[in-house]
Amino acid sequence: NGIKIKRHALPRRINRIASLLSRIKWPPLIFLSLHPPSLIQTRYQFGVFVYLYRSLLILVNEFFFKAIFSFIFLHVSLPAFANDSLPIFQLSIQNGLSNNSVRCVYQDKKGFMWLGTYDGLNRYDGSEFKSFRNRLSDSTSIPHNYIYTIHEDVFNNLWVGTGQGVAIYNNNSTKFSPVYYYDIQSAQIQKINFNANAINSDENGNVFIGSNGWGFLIRKAGERTATQIPLKVGTQTYTGYNVKAILVSNKKIWLFILDWGLCQFDLNTEKIVPLNDMVKNANCMLPDKDGDIWIGTDKGVYKYNCSLNKYIESYPEMPGKLNSSQVTSLCFDHQDN
Repeated sequence: NGIKIKRHALPRRINRIASLLSRIKWPPLIFLSLHPPSLIQTRYQFGVFVYLYRSLLILVNEFFFKAIFSFIFLHVSLPAFANDSLPIFQLSIQNGLSNNSVRCVYQDKKGFMWLGTYDGLNRYDGSEFKSFRNRLSDSTSIPHNYIYTIHEDVFNNLWVGTGQGVAIYNNNSTKFSPVYYYDIQSAQIQKINFNANAINSDENGNVFIGSNGWGFLIRKAGERTATQIPLKVGTQTYTGYNVKAILVSNKKIWLFILDWGLCQFDLNTEKIVPLNDMVKNANCMLPDKDGDIWIGTDKGVYKYNCSLNKYIESYPEMPGKLNSSQVTSLCFDHQDN
């Protein structure tokens, strides 16, 4: 009929041994298999052994379950919690930002974050803002408070494109100096006092400026004056065109010109070559790891294949995918998303 053993019926020494066994912290992933000694003869002794044997198995199995549960929790649950709790905070005029309407954001080589707004340029060091605004009586201040674009060249010069000119920021003096260009029509050197949509540069220090109504300009490394580049199509020559975006990738210079579409600038011949005008307007361009170009427009996102010279994908505004057709900025993360 079996043997029923109650703990209080055991001798005091056996109770103490069982109590000590229950306090032992057994190492993980150990499976015990105990076999009763062959010399046990009495029912009482055999019952004591069965009690100890079952107690040990319960302790080990309980520890093993806890170890497995802890492993699953640490390696599965915690990463999910970490992804859901990324710190997101807002910076506004309450924190020192000059204006809440931010048009462009740029991080320089020192780590400073530069934010261009509708009312001034801002530098953020991680704790506080330093704002720069135009001052009518100060020629070394920024030329205009409407900031369109920010870019740093290989010589650590910070170029700022505004609604009324381009300026270079000097880190040592914290002053701005204007940029001059050679005007084709007047054949004179003039200060850039027009809207600069985009600024970019190459590894050699050549700086490229895209303007609204004055075309494309290049200031070559070592020169103090930018050159205005005309757009020649057939027998026609244009100087008042609108360059919306500039991309420098794989030693090629890509331009997006309003109404003319995607173009390429040849630095050796200093000529602009129109490539594809299927998309007439754009706000930004970004290359991916495969060499294709992603283009953000007011009608969604387009993917352009350089080798085929054609747009291979388009992403218009769509519920659950693109929540707005107006795309003003593009960026890839470390996972190429």
